[in-house]
Amino acid sequence: MIKGDEQTGHVRQRRAGAGMKVLAMGLSLFAALPGPALAQSQTSEWERSDVADDVTATIRFADAPTFSVTCSSGQLMVLVSSLPKASQAARTRSIVIRQGERTLSMPWIAGASDEALAGAPRPLARALRRGGRLTVQSPGDAGATEYVLDLPARSDAVTNVMERCGAPLEDPRDDLPPLDNAAMRWTREPEPSYPDRLTQNGLAVVSCITTRNGHLRDCVVEAEFPTGFELGRAALQAYRVANIGRR
Repeated sequence: MIKGDEQTGHVRQRRAGAGMKVLAMGLSLFAALPGPALAQSQTSEWERSDVADDVTATIRFADAPTFSVTCSSGQLMVLVSSLPKASQAARTRSIVIRQGERTLSMPWIAGASDEALAGAPRPLARALRRGGRLTVQSPGDAGATEYVLDLPARSDAVTNVMERCGAPLEDPRDDLPPLDNAAMRWTREPEPSYPDRLTQNGLAVVSCITTRNGHLRDCVVEAEFPTGFELGRAALQAYRVANIGRR
């Protein structure tokens, strides 16, 4: 996720290394899905559960997506389940979430056929904590459906999960508008390197502020999968030399 002083955007960089290791960096913006079926607005309440050292806040809706915000071993995760069933062959999934004028753009890691893990859990958790009307749009094997969900304001359960993981409850970059992804290009591409201990594919999601001349600053690791391999640190180093511009 690359955010500008007056605009936001993203370019995704992928490169294979020894043993076909892949470090995917960045955050994708998803185009609006045409002609979705509209589900009726629903309301519900958050529930908190504690299992060992993990704490989870979950909100469920009838015939609509379920959101679970979890802090596990210091890592914040947001899982969306009960989505329209999609092919299990896909490793990623397209989901568009809107809250008021905000569009939350991020990569989604496909789990089971009706589940996806947020690639940028902290911005999404903040949106869920704020509450209010949320629209969720995702394609499935039977087509796209748009859900309209009304969340409780200022959820204490989500607040507790975020505080357990040390995630900031507010971030001014959440208010930056999205940039047209198709209008962006790398004027100098990131130069990723791979941790020697990495024996599988990895994903690092980083958000940065862009200056008017395309430099990246104030970069923050939003998430990394798997953990323990310093993928976020590798991505931060790669973005230090990168520049973006308009096509």
